[in-house]
Amino acid sequence: DSPAMVRFDGTRLDRLDVPILVRDLALAPQEGIELSVNADARLRWQGGEELPLLQGVVDLTRARYTRPIPLSADFAGRLQGRTVEAAPAAYDPANDFVRLDVQLRTPVPMRIANNIVDAELRLDETRPFRVVETLQRPGIVGSMHITRGLLRVYENQFEVRRGVVDLDNPDRVAARFDVAAQTEV
Repeated sequence: DSPAMVRFDGTRLDRLDVPILVRDLALAPQEGIELSVNADARLRWQGGEELPLLQGVVDLTRARYTRPIPLSADFAGRLQGRTVEAAPAAYDPANDFVRLDVQLRTPVPMRIANNIVDAELRLDETRPFRVVETLQRPGIVGSMHITRGLLRVYENQFEVRRGVVDLDNPDRVAARFDVAAQTEV
C-alpha cells in the first residue's frame, strides 16, 4: 500500500490520500445492533471536488441485530411494520462531509434474532455489496441470501426455505424481499 499523502498549493489543501486500516473494531451503534469489523480503505480528495471519497472494503466479522420489530395488521389482515423512531431530519447537503463507495463482505453469516425473525444472512458474492452516496443519504446496492431462518407471525412459526433480499437503488436504502417459507397447520 502507498503511504498517506497530503499536498498543499501554497496554504491551500490541494490533494489528500490517506489509508485507513482497521482491525477487530467492535461497535454497538444502537441498542440491539452489534458489529465487529475489519476495514481496508482510503480517504481521497483533490482540489475542485466537493467532498472527499471514502472507498474500500469492510469485512463484517460479526453482525447481529436483536432489536424488536413492532408489527400491526391493517383491516385486510396484512402485516405492516410500525416506525417507532422519530422521522429523520431534513436532508441538508451542507451537512455532508464525505462520499461513500464501500464494499461490504461477510466472512461469517450475519444474524438477526428478535421477536419476528431468527435467521442467518450472507452477502451475495457474485456482485459487490456496496454502500454508496453519503452518510446522510446512503444508498445500498447488492443482495443478501437467507441461509437459514425462522419467521414468527402471530402464533405461527415459518421455516425459511429460501430467501433473497435485493437492494438496487444507489440513491437510497430500498429493499425488495423474496422469501419462501413453510409452516405446519
